[in-house]
Parts: sequence; C-alpha cells; structure tokens
Amino acid sequence: TLIGDAEIDEGSVWEGLFFISDKNINNLIIIVDRNNISASSLIEKKKNLDINLLEKLDIPIREINGHNITQIYKTLKETYKSKKSVILIANTIKGKGIKEIENNVKYSHHLPKMSILEKYI
Repeated sequence: TLIGDAEIDEGSVWEGLFFISDKNINNLIIIVDRNNISASSLIEKKKNLDINLLEKLDIPIREINGHNITQIYKTLKETYKSKKSVILIANTIKGKGIKEIENNVKYSHHLPKMSILEKYI
C-alpha cells in the first residue's frame, strides 16, 4: 500500500499500523512517500513521521531513495521475501525534475501552465 507522510498524522493510519503489529500481519509492504509536503503546507518541522514511534510497532522499517528505480525494485524484491510486513520510507521530492514545481505546495491543487510543461517535453 502507498501512503503519504502527511497521512501518518491521521488516527486511522495509526489504527491500521497498530492492527498490523498486534495481529502479526505478515504480508504487507507499506510505502510511505516522504516528501515533507501535505496537500496544503510544508510538514518538514512536524514529527508526524517519528521513526522512534514507528520502531515500537515491531514492523521492520527501511529507507530508500524514492526516485531511484533500481533501488526501489531491489528493495521491493527483498521485502517481498520477508516473513513480516515492512514499512518502506521512500524519500522523495514533490514534483522532482520540474524546477518550477519542485517542493511547491501550490501544485498539490493546481495544474502547471502549459508553458512550464512544454519546457520538459
């Protein structure tokens, strides 16, 4: 399953994680897109992705570069063989590769102008 780092701030995510841990569910790969931006603000200073708290769930945690396809593939292949569920923290940059969009909260809700996109086509 794929969730955003801002979603970790929601109780339903924690309830799901507690359930996975408590019931020893062993067939999930949870990918957290960690780009430090929610739908409306930067979240880099919030502690919503507290690794110490996640570690207490007894679910293995791995951090990867969410832009490195080779690393993603290799890690998914390794974790697929795991006997436990796994949390993969994929560190990413929102809008990576388009400098006008990178880390810009505005583009959580707005489409970029064609003049911006045409530079990258």
